[in-house]
Amino acid sequence: MRNVYRVLREPQRAMFYAYLYLKVIPAMTVGSMRKARIEPTHHDRTYLSWKLFQMMGIVVTKDQDADISYYHEDSTNASDPKRFRKFINGKCTDISKSKVHDAFQNAFGYSIAVDPLVHSGVMVSKSNSNAQHDGFIVQGPIEKPEANRVYERLIDNLITDSEILEYRVCVIGQDIPYVIINRRDRDKRFDAAYQHTRSIVANDNVFSDAERRMIIACAHELGLDIGEFDVLRDKQSEQIFIVDANKTPKSPPSQLFNRKGLDCLAKAAASFEKQFLRA
Repeated sequence: MRNVYRVLREPQRAMFYAYLYLKVIPAMTVGSMRKARIEPTHHDRTYLSWKLFQMMGIVVTKDQDADISYYHEDSTNASDPKRFRKFINGKCTDISKSKVHDAFQNAFGYSIAVDPLVHSGVMVSKSNSNAQHDGFIVQGPIEKPEANRVYERLIDNLITDSEILEYRVCVIGQDIPYVIINRRDRDKRFDAAYQHTRSIVANDNVFSDAERRMIIACAHELGLDIGEFDVLRDKQSEQIFIVDANKTPKSPPSQLFNRKGLDCLAKAAASFEKQFLRA
């Protein structure tokens, strides 16, 4: 009964997931279901990988001869860094902020990290672990850095006096199939939740060819085959900065449980199929 109430209360969510569940029926009917082995943990329907598998008619199996092997572990560091290196995403064993800083600098040639002992002016302090959403602005220099925290430039991504603009960039192998533009309140800069998500745009409208190549290069530095980056563009320099990486994104956000969101998934699934599924 509770599920019935939720359908009535959130019909758009219900229709979105109904479409994804129905997507596997044609493959089941003709016996063309493909199999994915996922380790060390399972994924559920909140994750991008689950949605992509539904779009492609892929079922999860424990068979060793699955069509693909997929590494899924929703954590900053891999529990066993060497065990899954031959899996998709298996080389992405560390998405700590310090690791992302290094990968970003290697790919882009400039840095977002600052030395808090010598940096003069405002800067961002945040946990080195992923998905903590505990950032705050501090004035540098400081006398002693906090343990397990990193320090970054404060990127000026204001678009109005009260709003900032962020990009959530999907990476599938060598492709960027979609970019989510997220406008949120300035004082919610470090909040985890999407606010005022307006649209999804093709990556050609957001980044230059050189920027796209550097984003993909950053993913390669991290060993990230499938995932998403949080990207900010500085209003003064017009440079872009990768501030976070996610190898197990829960995407698209609920605000895009609609035709636009399904179009995103279709583009991402087509890219995945082309690059990672055996013929």
